Amino acid sequence: FSKKALTDAKIRLSWGVTGNESIGDYDSKTLFTFGSYFYNNISGVQSGSAGSIGNAKIKWEETTQTNAGLDLSFFKGRIKTVVDFYDKRTDGLLYKSNIPSELGYNYMRVNFGSIRNTGVEVDLSAVVIQKKDFSWKTGVNFSINQNEILSLGGSDYVTNGGWLVATGKPMGQFFGFQADGVYPYDESNAYTPDFKSRLTPVFQRDANNNVVLTAGLKPTLLGYKNADGTDFVGTPGKMSFGTAGPMLGGDVVIKDLDGNGIIDDKDREVLGNGYAKWFGSWTNTINYKQFSLNFSFYGSFGNLIYNKATADISSLGNFNLTPPPYGVLNTWAHPGQITNIPLAFGDKLRYARNQQLHITSNDLEDGSFIRLRNARFAYNFDKKFMDKLSISSLSVYVYSNNILTWTSYSGFDPELGGSVLAPGEDAGKFPKKREFGVGVNLIF
Repeated sequence: FSKKALTDAKIRLSWGVTGNESIGDYDSKTLFTFGSYFYNNISGVQSGSAGSIGNAKIKWEETTQTNAGLDLSFFKGRIKTVVDFYDKRTDGLLYKSNIPSELGYNYMRVNFGSIRNTGVEVDLSAVVIQKKDFSWKTGVNFSINQNEILSLGGSDYVTNGGWLVATGKPMGQFFGFQADGVYPYDESNAYTPDFKSRLTPVFQRDANNNVVLTAGLKPTLLGYKNADGTDFVGTPGKMSFGTAGPMLGGDVVIKDLDGNGIIDDKDREVLGNGYAKWFGSWTNTINYKQFSLNFSFYGSFGNLIYNKATADISSLGNFNLTPPPYGVLNTWAHPGQITNIPLAFGDKLRYARNQQLHITSNDLEDGSFIRLRNARFAYNFDKKFMDKLSISSLSVYVYSNNILTWTSYSGFDPELGGSVLAPGEDAGKFPKKREFGVGVNLIF
């Protein structure tokens, strides 16, 4: 860059170790409860408060972080760029670990493993216009973070029924079954003997090409077609759910990963991640004479959300919420129905079987969004007017927060918190409130 363009440049490098002391009160000690337990009408003592046992070897989490940064200023500070790279490793993660109940306790706080976070953050700000009565300042921010589980206190496992926690893998991975619609008929559960290809049933049809059903809503099966349209000869294979028997009409069609014709935990796979791949924001400040306008956008992109709320209420259970119209109108209810929502009532055994699938690809939605996070419009009174009132500063303003959100997510709010190991679950979380207000800033 020429000297006229580049005003200032700075390189930053830092390294440090910090601790997290949020172990919890007395987690290193086994506590005793008095007066709440009795034996033979005599007050006794129970060890283990709330089912926990102390761990004398517990210690603080330890985070080692390396940062490298570059600060650039152009055209006498009108354009500024800040780039930060970081590499953060946390050892001795604090975790409430379940223990065998035969020990007389439910859990123990432990240091169970290590994780690593690496990422980059770029901040660009500029004075776009700077005139006597008008100015516009803007700034954009972009950040990416990647995480990896370096070690665990034990073997890999699946937490909360749907997130894979594994050494060498990122956190937040949804682990479940790949779904491909619902079997329209009992006879639709038909595969080649090696279970590599699904067959198409051929039914008796009337003059209008409608499938003819008997009084018991059963079609008359004439045979099967291969995927290439040729006639299938032989006995088709029937996909089974564990030891519960063949899948039937209204059951979810699940991808059989090992090709053995049995749907079980071996057929679960990584379906996506609950953490966003990247984040971005855009802020603006515009001034015209005594008027000022501030507004900002924020976006999160590339993550999935487990819409547990919709999955639960679509099962027509009692969750004190009204099921979505799509779920009510499209739940499988009769042979031949083409839908992606499985049987939700009637046969309790089959309903329970579908619920045992935990997370399927049907329950996951794109959680990307852009939000107009806040806006503020103000009028600042001029100095002559304030001098008459003997005041230093006076402004009036109107503002709003969480104004608009653009997203394809069907739930209340795509911006979720949640567990570090199991992010992205929406059980019906109340959305962020939208605020509108007016105010006055007065300084004497």
